[in-house]
Amino acid sequence: MYKGWKLTKLKELVAQIKDPIKVVPNETYKLLGVRWYGNGPFIRESVTSETSKASRLFPVHVGDFIYNRLFAWKGSFGLITAELEGCFVSGEFPLFRVDAGRLDPVFLNLIMCQPSKWSQIEIESTGSTSVSRNRWKEEMFLEQELLVPPLPEQKRIVDLVSSVDAYIDALQQQADSARVTRNAVLDELLEADGNDWTETILGEVSDFTRGPFGGSLKKGIFVKSGYAVFEQQHAIYGDFSSFRYFVTAEKFEEMSRFKVSAGDLIMSCSGTIGKVSIVPTAAPQGIINQALLKISPRSEIMGEFLLFWTQSEIFKLIIGENSFGAVQQNVASVKILKNIAMALPPLAEQKRIIEVVSSMDELIQSTEQAVDDAKALRSGLLSDLLSGNHEIPASYDSLLGAA
Repeated sequence: MYKGWKLTKLKELVAQIKDPIKVVPNETYKLLGVRWYGNGPFIRESVTSETSKASRLFPVHVGDFIYNRLFAWKGSFGLITAELEGCFVSGEFPLFRVDAGRLDPVFLNLIMCQPSKWSQIEIESTGSTSVSRNRWKEEMFLEQELLVPPLPEQKRIVDLVSSVDAYIDALQQQADSARVTRNAVLDELLEADGNDWTETILGEVSDFTRGPFGGSLKKGIFVKSGYAVFEQQHAIYGDFSSFRYFVTAEKFEEMSRFKVSAGDLIMSCSGTIGKVSIVPTAAPQGIINQALLKISPRSEIMGEFLLFWTQSEIFKLIIGENSFGAVQQNVASVKILKNIAMALPPLAEQKRIIEVVSSMDELIQSTEQAVDDAKALRSGLLSDLLSGNHEIPASYDSLLGAA
């Protein structure tokens, strides 16, 4: 460990702020929440004395450190920024003023926003249930013993990590922008263009099979291995690498109309509705469950083209307009889906559209992979920098001054 690094309890470096204001009639108060996974505070809602039971609230100020006692184990930590000045929090969100002469507030946030720290907090937390009511009291926070370097070293670490964060943000913006462009291009490509396009309906170019209803797939019939049961997660995420449930060969044959083949599309029909994925060649043999709809393309339409068509804004709109359920959305009717009108280009044009959109998808995927790689780099870098085993040379300060 390098010189000057010390194990120090937080109570020596921060002080809890306890200066509440009384909630008065005819006043509106902007209340903050704190997002999970280190994503910081945000304006959650505006309340009055009539809409809130709270009799007092705590004002926040720039630089205050904040966390959520209920969800500290989920990484609900952050710093108050300038745009949040003038907002308030309830007593479930303790506020602390950091001794900036000894501890950089951003450095403290870096420490508290490590997944390893959240795991420790989960063990320490107590509450009425094990899932959502685990309160991490202020006393526990203040008793935390942190390995703290001299302030100049803290600022160097903060600057290095901030540089990586800026790089990650730039990559993410590229990916987001590329996705917006891709969707706009897709919608434009799917507009009828030429006399060789055919006006048809979805049910004339593909076959539909709704998943089995009732008790056909009760858990008691599942076995440890056999023929796979395709679930909603496969349609939503397009990941066919793992399966939770299997049926025997006899059950597979008994439910043959629900069989899934490579090139079929499966669509989520409950909860997160309208998500569609195409079944790859490498996927195992299996059947769909009750939450899925199987769409099998006929010879006049390519599976990849149909997949892209289900990602269009018009398809999403139709799905949204033909769903029901107050708590959980469900696709209303297979018949409605079959009668959705579409403009179908010749196979050669379908292939061209597939190639254009696929090339854009490859760019998006490579950018998103770069984001994931950069996040992994950041995590490793931060762990090394906070270990006290790596010193950033003082010459780095000249870069800090030039920034």
